[in-house]
Amino acid sequence: MKKMILLLTILLLFARPGCTKDDNSKQKVSDNNASLPEEQAEDDPLLSEEADDYMDKYVCMKVSGKGRDIFNPAHGNGKDYRYGASIIIDEEENIMHIWQSAPGTSGRAHDCISYCSSEDNGLSFSKDYLALSATPGSKDELSACDPDVFYYDGYYYMGYTSTINNTLDGICNNVFLARSKKPEGPYKKWNGDSWSDDPEPILYYDGLSAGWGIGEPAFVILDDTLYLFATVDAYTQDYLRLRTTQLWTTSLSDPNWPAHFEAKGCALNRTDTPETNIVEENNSVSEDDSGDDDSSTAEDNHASEDNSGYDDASYDKVTDDDTTKNDRADDMVIDAEESSGAGVANDKYIYSDCDSLDVVYHEPSHRFLALATNRRFKSDSCLLCFESFDGLNFQRVSELNTNVYCGCHNCGLASDAQGHLKRDTPRFLSYAYSGNVSTRWGVWADRIAPFVISLKDEPDTSDDNEENLKCRLERSRTRRIPVPVVADDDTDVSSDDSGSADPGDDSDSESADSRDDSDSESADSGDDSDKSFDDTSGNTSKAVSDNDSDNYSEKRLLPGKRIYNVSLRGLYAVAIRPIFVSGSGRLYELTDNALRSRGIKFDIADDSVCEIRDDFAVIPKKEGSTAVDVTDVYGHSYTVSVNVIP
Repeated sequence: MKKMILLLTILLLFARPGCTKDDNSKQKVSDNNASLPEEQAEDDPLLSEEADDYMDKYVCMKVSGKGRDIFNPAHGNGKDYRYGASIIIDEEENIMHIWQSAPGTSGRAHDCISYCSSEDNGLSFSKDYLALSATPGSKDELSACDPDVFYYDGYYYMGYTSTINNTLDGICNNVFLARSKKPEGPYKKWNGDSWSDDPEPILYYDGLSAGWGIGEPAFVILDDTLYLFATVDAYTQDYLRLRTTQLWTTSLSDPNWPAHFEAKGCALNRTDTPETNIVEENNSVSEDDSGDDDSSTAEDNHASEDNSGYDDASYDKVTDDDTTKNDRADDMVIDAEESSGAGVANDKYIYSDCDSLDVVYHEPSHRFLALATNRRFKSDSCLLCFESFDGLNFQRVSELNTNVYCGCHNCGLASDAQGHLKRDTPRFLSYAYSGNVSTRWGVWADRIAPFVISLKDEPDTSDDNEENLKCRLERSRTRRIPVPVVADDDTDVSSDDSGSADPGDDSDSESADSRDDSDSESADSGDDSDKSFDDTSGNTSKAVSDNDSDNYSEKRLLPGKRIYNVSLRGLYAVAIRPIFVSGSGRLYELTDNALRSRGIKFDIADDSVCEIRDDFAVIPKKEGSTAVDVTDVYGHSYTVSVNVIP
């Protein structure tokens, strides 16, 4: 008996707790104190700087270690998370900058954006700062999330997702832009022509109101061209769901570049289908977001991207001959007139709840690399690696399961400040995960892990059939709450590159961004047009009452945007959604029932060009342009232009 007890004691002492590949494992993460390598060498050294040497090769990415958590949720029943990390590695300063989505700082905003840093390659992290939050009473009031950051000409530029549409939870999202001279902030927001505290989207979602919208930006700079990749999650006229990644570009040599993003087309269709997803040959986005339109916003709780209940869109199949190695040798920089943007996946891979793409430019192999999660939040979730030579035609090259924790979602690739992976840039990827134990929505850890890259003659699918790691979350003893940033003398107060002054200083901006929403709520307490409801995430939000008529004549309508470009062969259906301004000054985007209850009418100057359906979708009939007057029952009105293009 004593020998038996001794043997058991020895086994217990030497047993190493950790993750297993058993679906029933309930063990905690045990390698969170493991060191991360300071540099990740290429598996196959790339000796030549000539792009032609690698045009017939395929990238092979492998997660080379389990990594460690950037963030662990605290014990308790409340939501606590970080996700969607944007990571810049500054090798000169030996610092890793990290921006993440975090729980909102007010009762109305779902998310804010936190910042932390590491000076030891991810072994330890600074305290969290509140880098950016929603501005009450503005078009990003309900959220600030999905950050992606690049550094250019003395500023950190942050793209993020938000909305003012709270008819449902987290729909009709738009992309916004902010900038700061310091990574932790405070940030000024792009307002359509300068930088202030009254944000306007740089990409506006003009699809059907049931759609998740446009969001989850990713930036890459090549020469003086800024590439912007973003999720477009929308519906066709027949209400078939489309989940794609689209590309826009703008020239940084243009002093007003945030207003001039040009749509290039669909880079990847990742719609849930039982077989390979493809887009028809003409798959440019349905509108040209040139930035000259007034716009509404969009909030991203990510719950609305849940896959359940949506129909699968049907597409033609792609044969192996449709995408050849010769097609891979396209120009490095997109030609707007020559690039059709096929957006084709060239294998029979099944996409299921595939998340947003984070994109970098891999200098050694002269191509774009992208990372996404597939089957997100699920026990068999994985990472996916894509590559493209032109930024507009991505193809999947590998599925990553080894050393990836189950329940992963919202992943990213660390890069330098311009979105590049140089030869000596440390290789880190990141993802949020929920683990293999059922938890409440919004209880997630965020993790970084090392990876290696090599080039192969054929796509390496050896990891496709491997299992991911089944682990439960490691919880923190205390909750990490981002610390507000206080403006100092170095804070940016210029509204544009010409040096004109911003309206207000950054200290006012910070107090507006980070303050509690109680002042805003109290201002609305006497406004009968608003009613409270509990949304699916457990937050209390405000909704516009369909039977509101009190003092309505003193309220007004604003355009979601002024110009609608509708393609006869567009990817998704375009819809007109006015913005309602309440008596307290709060903004709401009107959709469906709210539009009908307010007697919104559309008067088309030339109805041979288009018609507007009962769900307010713009149905193109022929090429041409027309004006549309939007009027409510009280006579408030505005006019928009509709251009029907091929």
